[in-house]
Amino acid sequence: MSLDDSDITEQKASIRSNSQSSVVPLIDVIDDEDTKLLSLRNDYLENVNNSSLSPQSLTQTLDGQTLISIQNIHEWFPWSYMNVLFGGVLLGVISILCSFCVHKYKNKNNYKCAKRWSNITLVWNIIVTLGSLIIVTLFIKFS
Repeated sequence: MSLDDSDITEQKASIRSNSQSSVVPLIDVIDDEDTKLLSLRNDYLENVNNSSLSPQSLTQTLDGQTLISIQNIHEWFPWSYMNVLFGGVLLGVISILCSFCVHKYKNKNNYKCAKRWSNITLVWNIIVTLGSLIIVTLFIKFS
């Protein structure tokens, strides 16, 4: 069954007049502007899919901020393990637990929590590393 332009125009007018009442239309009205947007979106997706960009290099924008890909969020595992070996078992284990939280949220694709825990892990690793250096320096100086 083929519809010509006059039938489509009548259906759109009918749907628009019914939408003012309590009847919800079952089909969506697609105007020329909508088809242009859909076309632009499909062209964009096709260009992204056909490009040589890796998923790590793609960015997102959220609330005016440019976000890096979730794969580029650091988990800080090597630094956390080094803190266990050289810093202290208790403080280093806390660093590893923070790194596991980052890893967990990255696997769930929760960008905000992964980024927050990555920052917490970074700050904690800095504190543990500097604290360990101070303790070792004081130990050597007063031995």
